[in-house]
Amino acid sequence: MMRIWIAVLPVLLLLAGCGGEKDAGYVARKLDIVLPQPAAVTSGDSHGGFHGDFHGDGLLHMELTFSQEDALAVEEAVSSAGWSLFPMEPELEERLYPDGAGASDWPDWPVPARGWWYLEDRQEDETEDMWQRYSYNYTFAVYDPDTGILYYQELDT
Repeated sequence: MMRIWIAVLPVLLLLAGCGGEKDAGYVARKLDIVLPQPAAVTSGDSHGGFHGDFHGDGLLHMELTFSQEDALAVEEAVSSAGWSLFPMEPELEERLYPDGAGASDWPDWPVPARGWWYLEDRQEDETEDMWQRYSYNYTFAVYDPDTGILYYQELDT
C-alpha cells in the first residue's frame, strides 16, 4: 500500500502544478494592483496548449465580482494605479468592444457609464501603431464601480 502512495503522490503533485492559475491573484499580478478576494469569478480561455498554458492564439477573459465593502478597495486600487476614466474614445471602444463578424467568442461585456479602464500592449515589436499590426497581443481591463465587477481580458493572435 505504501508503494502505491509513493507512486501516486508525485503524479498528483505534478498534475496540480499543470493547471493554469485563473483567479484574482493572477489578475492582480498581471495588472500590478492589490485586489481583495472576489465574491465570484467567471472565466473562459480559448488559448491552445496543455491546460491553457498560453501557447498560441486565444482569448482569456475573466469577470471578478466584489462585495460592496471590497468594491471600494478595488476602486482605490485602479484609480491610484493610473487607469483611464470612462468614457473612452469611440474608435478605441469599437476595437475593444467588437460586435458583428468574428465577435462570437468575445465576452459580452457592457460598456460602463463610469469607471476605469486599462490597456497594455504586450506585443514585442512596439514600433508601429497597435492597431496597424497583423497580430494583437494585449491586456484589457475595466472596472465598473456601479456593479463592483472587474473585467479582465488577454488577447493573443
